[in-house]
Amino acid sequence: MFPLQITGTITAVATGASTATAVPNDGAGNRAAVVYITVEDEAAYVRAGESGDSVTNATGIHVTPGTPLLMYVSGQTHIIHLQGVAGADRISIAPVDTGPYQR
Repeated sequence: MFPLQITGTITAVATGASTATAVPNDGAGNRAAVVYITVEDEAAYVRAGESGDSVTNATGIHVTPGTPLLMYVSGQTHIIHLQGVAGADRISIAPVDTGPYQR
């Protein structure tokens, strides 16, 4: 069994407009195949996609504090995010090194 490793985190702000943030690189310098997503205060809707894509409350995964999301994003270039409640919220996106199971 190979342990999963978190290798650095990027932070973005989920606002009332759908926004794209590039998928971070893993520890080997490649675009991560798996990311770990958390929100700080309220909630956000997220999904994997491309830079011009959008997300809504109907198309995204609802992430709240205390319920992080492990998301397979191989083949996608961006994490699309949108605030889940009235105020903007900070989201953290961390690449996960999956070792020999990388892709």
